Amino acid sequence: MALPCVENNAILSEGASSHRPPLFKGEFYLYWKNRMRLFLESVDLEIWDIVENSFDFPIKMVNGEKVRKSLGELTPEEKHKVQLNSRAMNILSCGLGASEYNRIMNLKTAYEIWSKLEVTYEGTSQVKETKINMLVHEYELFRMNSDETIKSMFTRFTNIVNGLSNLGKEFSTGEQVRKILRVLPQQYDPLVTALKAAKNISAMSLDELLGELLTNEIELARRKNEEHAVKKKRKKRRKRQLLL
Repeated sequence: MALPCVENNAILSEGASSHRPPLFKGEFYLYWKNRMRLFLESVDLEIWDIVENSFDFPIKMVNGEKVRKSLGELTPEEKHKVQLNSRAMNILSCGLGASEYNRIMNLKTAYEIWSKLEVTYEGTSQVKETKINMLVHEYELFRMNSDETIKSMFTRFTNIVNGLSNLGKEFSTGEQVRKILRVLPQQYDPLVTALKAAKNISAMSLDELLGELLTNEIELARRKNEEHAVKKKRKKRRKRQLLL
């Protein structure tokens, strides 16, 4: 297997490039996994296919035993598959830091590397199911805090939904929109009522909802500032009256 690309890793630790595989150094695995999948697909869809599906080296029978074919014995199709596996392994190894590379350095296929990292950082199917249950519980109990901004709330919500998506549990856009509308504080009730009356909530995008909520948040802040200014003026007026 090819050695890790040290130069590339040093650069990627500071940023991203469409020409280099994303770097994984043991943190934010799901983020790296998604970006690496996109990178592999962008290089060649067949490369991602060889990573996603099990690959067996071509063999032949010699005296009743299975023996791996030599390069000269490979058919054009077999040679193509072997080459795809080598390219995929090289890309994956170039996207791993030294510690992570040590975990997979003795593996022979890109599929084995990908599966090893999945089990290491996502766990077995039983562990995945436990993680899904925990995130679904978070999703069901999700609420917007009274002192929280719309942007902050959306970020928390998106993190939960993305975590579930990475584990294979999906919520439709319509379900997510309706969920957010249900968890908003009371001051957003007029907006929620207006949106339900004027729009098809099931067809509304999350970006559209976010835009509506941010606009309403600004309006609520403006009204609050105006009310505060009026109260402040009244307080000053009362003080002046008491001094007379």
